[in-house]
Amino acid sequence: FIFEDVALPDGNIGSGGILCIQYWYGDLDIHNGVATYLANNSSDKFISGKTNIRTAATLKTVLGTSISGLAVSNISGAGKFVLANTDTNSILNITGDNSGFSGNVDIQRGILAYTQSANDKFFYASQISISENGTLDYTTNDSASLSPITGMGTLVKNGSGTVNLT
Repeated sequence: FIFEDVALPDGNIGSGGILCIQYWYGDLDIHNGVATYLANNSSDKFISGKTNIRTAATLKTVLGTSISGLAVSNISGAGKFVLANTDTNSILNITGDNSGFSGNVDIQRGILAYTQSANDKFFYASQISISENGTLDYTTNDSASLSPITGMGTLVKNGSGTVNLT
């Protein structure tokens, strides 16, 4: 599935939109604009394939109240990944190989959780921004490095490993 802005009748380009997906079995390639993933309950699923967020694109995830257990995985590209949950308690897990993502991560509200394992790789983001109502919960038993982190939010480090902040 390819998501792009749409040319409007007046010749301008529409800036983003909402792409609502219940469950997608293929890959998602976001060329430009904003694709928003909305999850209203814990039984909703994210895309099972790979997600490529290109330089001019944003993937915005919004989880409803007190949702946990949902995961995004295999994200790549140089665009922007945004977590903007409806409350601060909803948790989005990062799984799979996300090492191909070099864009910006913006945690506006809610918890972005990651547990390092042999098969899971975190973002090699150029910057991670954590707003006042956002949390990055990072668990590792090995040595790891994180991209530059800015903002007034919360960084939680769990596990016996060492995390280097660059």
